[in-house]
Amino acid sequence: NKPIRLKQIIATLLHWSTVGADVTPTATGPIVPTDVWTETFPVIPGIDRQQAAEILCGNQTMFRNLLGLLAVDGRDLVGRVHQDLARGQRQEAAARLHNLKSHAGSLGALAIQDLAKRLEEAIDRGEKDLDADLDGLNQQLRDLIEASAHWLKS
Repeated sequence: NKPIRLKQIIATLLHWSTVGADVTPTATGPIVPTDVWTETFPVIPGIDRQQAAEILCGNQTMFRNLLGLLAVDGRDLVGRVHQDLARGQRQEAAARLHNLKSHAGSLGALAIQDLAKRLEEAIDRGEKDLDADLDGLNQQLRDLIEASAHWLKS
């Protein structure tokens, strides 16, 4: 499953490191304090901050870096997808959307992630009439970039 949740990896590693050993784990609750992380993550429309906090293990620096990359790449991503499609470069267009899907998922930008996935799958199926969904994706990216402006400056 993408995006990878570090909390799940840690739990799995702890589980398998104690299998067959005479060790009884002492922790009965969650391994990491996701509630605390969520409360400190920025509130940005279009971002599920609980998911972002969990995926990034509360690392706000990584969150801001990923958000900044999305802001830079997202400004003309849909234009590049249109160019790829116009040139018949469907694999390149699908790859751009696949990368956006993963990136958005790590940030908790679920609507963007879902639409990028649908568009990627539509391109893979050979569908041609994608303008309305691409326009919708472009608007969602613009809205998220605008809503994130404060967090990208500080």
